[in-house]
Parts: sequence; structure tokens; C-alpha cells
Amino acid sequence: MNQKNILFASDFSDYSTKALSQITPLIKQLDGKLSLIHVIKSYLSDWVSSGEVERVAEQRLRRWMERLESEGAKTGSVFVEVGNVADSVLKTADIMNADIIIIGAEHKSKIKKLVFGASAEAIIRHARQIVWVHQADSYNGIHKIVCGVDFSPTSQHALQKALSMAKNFNALLVVLHVIREPNIESIGMSLTIEEEKINAYKAKKDEELRDFVGKFDADGIDLKKYVLWGNPSSVILDYAQDENVDLIVLGEKGNGQLKHLVLGSTPENVMRSAACSLLICR
Repeated sequence: MNQKNILFASDFSDYSTKALSQITPLIKQLDGKLSLIHVIKSYLSDWVSSGEVERVAEQRLRRWMERLESEGAKTGSVFVEVGNVADSVLKTADIMNADIIIIGAEHKSKIKKLVFGASAEAIIRHARQIVWVHQADSYNGIHKIVCGVDFSPTSQHALQKALSMAKNFNALLVVLHVIREPNIESIGMSLTIEEEKINAYKAKKDEELRDFVGKFDADGIDLKKYVLWGNPSSVILDYAQDENVDLIVLGEKGNGQLKHLVLGSTPENVMRSAACSLLICR
């Protein structure tokens, strides 16, 4: 992998600070150069500051940078901005040509959804970059990755990135395609025939998944693939929890007003509830 420009967004919460303390091994494995940003939320158009708040924030970020450098991480710049969190993070990521935005978010926090969680969702929805939501309680490496696919172009990007991650981390990759039970007209149909039709539908999806994955180079990767029944976000979350998954990889899809409706149905729902890290691919 080529060296990546990585931007870590911190809100200075306890969890965000904890996430940053765990991040050095991840940055090394990604061959990344890490920059830090903290946004001072401002809701007033005429917000005035003596500059002390910004100086204190920058001082803290630079202290973190010194520690990261001492641990062997490659470091870039520190940014302290005033304004809307999501807008500021996205603008800075574009200016510095970031490849990945990392967000530290606590999935157990009741405040998360109302404060930084809302900003995280906005970043996921609008970022041009890959977004890594680090919400594991600790970082012990990436050993098992799950990639959810729906055969769309965006899920092709997600699978390509998941394969790259699996190779980079020497991790097991599980590819999931989740389907709902087909709408089969069962009036006058025996249970046996109905079951046969459902099984045939499942077999067709199994074949589609094999063909989809078969288009990619997976040489040297420990790869498994499954077609499962149910709601995509629920099934992915259940599998990740049951199998102790370290990273979930999904693709965003949709645009304009439809983008939130489609994206919200899986990646945002997964972000709100996942106990492991989440990678959203463009």
C-alpha cells in the first residue's frame, strides 16, 4: 500500500482520547501519515474569541503528536478550527488531500448520537474520503474483517478495499450478502413447493455472490463468503458480534436526498450499534 494521508478527528472526549492512544499500531499497519484536528463548535455567526481556547486546543494536539512520534508513528499537521464539526473536518480533509478520515466514537454513549455522533454521521454521509469509525473498546489488531456487499458498484469498491485490508493485516475476510425472503405467491402451493422456490432463490444468490467475488484477486487471502437471510444492518451486526469481528467494511451509495435514505439503512445504522470499527468506502 502507498503511504496514506490520514486525518484523525478528536472532540477531546474520554473515548476519543482513548482511541487516539490506541491508534499508533493502526497507523503503522496502514503505512499512514497522521494529522490531527479538533473543532471548537460554534453556533453563533458573530462568535468572538481571544484565541485562548484555540491555543489550548492546539497545545494539546501538539503534545499528542509528540507522543505519537515517540511511538514511531509518522505525523503530519495539527488543525484547530471553529465552526460546524462536520463541515470543518470535511473541508480540512479536502485541503490536505486526506485518503482516510478516522473518527473516535463511543457506541455505548447516550450523548454520542446527539453531539459528536451526529457529526460523525454527517461526515460519513458527505466525505469524499474513506471514513474509519474507530469504536472498539481497545485495539488489538485487525484479525477478522466482514464486508457486506449488495453487488452494486459501491460494494465493489468496498470489497476491493476489504481485500486490500485483509492482505495488509493478514486477516480473515468474510463476505456477506444479506437477502430478504422473496415475495412468493403461496396460495394453492404446498409447503414443499414453496420451500423449493425459496431454496432455489437462495441458490441463485449463492451463485451471484461466487461470481461477484470471483472477479477480484483474492490470492493469498483467507476468504469466506455467505448468503444470509434478514435485514442487512441487523444481520451484519449480529454476525460481527457473534464472530468477534474487528472491522466491518461497507460501501456508501446513493446521492442527493436519496443518499441519506439509502445510506441510513445500513452504514449509519451499523455505526450506531457496532461494537467494532467500521470502514465506509466511496
